[in-house]
Amino acid sequence: MQRNSGILSKEMAEAAVAILRPGIEQLIKDQNRMAVAIVILDPAGVAAYQGPQDDLPILLETVIGNPDRTQWKSKFDESARKKATISLRTRMSTHLVAADQPYLFENGDFKYGGSDVRGYQITASGGLAWEYDYLISAALNAIMQALSLAAMRIERENKACSHIGERP
Repeated sequence: MQRNSGILSKEMAEAAVAILRPGIEQLIKDQNRMAVAIVILDPAGVAAYQGPQDDLPILLETVIGNPDRTQWKSKFDESARKKATISLRTRMSTHLVAADQPYLFENGDFKYGGSDVRGYQITASGGLAWEYDYLISAALNAIMQALSLAAMRIERENKACSHIGERP
């Protein structure tokens, strides 16, 4: 059953990507790569997830750089989805699975880092060296957490102000 977060929306995830986009574009250029694929899972869907691993609760899937997959040397979008799947199954960032608990990998898993897990927030990236994919995923999770905290603060302030001027 797909559930949606009451705070983190697709628009908020898109805003996080937009904030980080210049840095990602610079990393693509510096590493002479084609593109970076990003998969952001919906935290409410992650919390409720019990389905097959192919049924990811994706909040946002996007590509920065050259979107023409026929020109890519590897399937960056597929590697990002596989990293997200591993993190969904293990609730661990993929570099930690590789370093600390490699026995959690299953046949067909992508055995490189590049995802980040922050509670129920899972983000994965593919297209760069794994440590830079991880950097992107961790930065996006941090940005989305800050945006979520700001949205909650604004919501609380609006509720507090809605009672001003009302009569009992």
